[in-house]
Amino acid sequence: MPDNSKMVALGQWILKADDDLNVAEYIVASGYYSATGFHCQQSAEKYLKAYLVWNDREFPKTHDLELLLDLVEAVDRELTAPLRDIIVLTVYSVEVRYPGDIPEMSSDDVNKAMSLARMVKEAVMEKLPKVCPQCGHVFNGNGWDGIDAHWRAKNLGHENIMSYEEAWPLIQAGKYKRRGDKK
Repeated sequence: MPDNSKMVALGQWILKADDDLNVAEYIVASGYYSATGFHCQQSAEKYLKAYLVWNDREFPKTHDLELLLDLVEAVDRELTAPLRDIIVLTVYSVEVRYPGDIPEMSSDDVNKAMSLARMVKEAVMEKLPKVCPQCGHVFNGNGWDGIDAHWRAKNLGHENIMSYEEAWPLIQAGKYKRRGDKK
């Protein structure tokens, strides 16, 4: 069984990656495209870093998706082969934050960026243990074993946010989005 610090780190990376993907989805839904590429790139970067953390691989502070894919490839070539197209997202890491560096994103650019970010999430999450999308708890063993008791635990307060019966179908479908406390 992995040590607790590794499990905590994995959960933190996944929550941050999920947050970036959720922000990208939110801003696209609002019709505002400008920051979509940035959040898609950040999401892809953090899912790859989560995979590296889980596999005990060190990585530099970088936004370079090609470099991160090369590091992941040393662990699992099968995982990286279909993900090579995400390298185009690297340009959105920092450059988009300054005026005039790259053109504004078109709706086609936005759709491609969203598709690539979702593809990274799906591919990486298939290789990792299940992680509670609300708090980052990592489940050991067979998939989601124990999620019901975990969700209902009074000290976590997940039931204060959404009932297990409402949350579970969303979690299974990968559509649960972390929420603030409804106290």
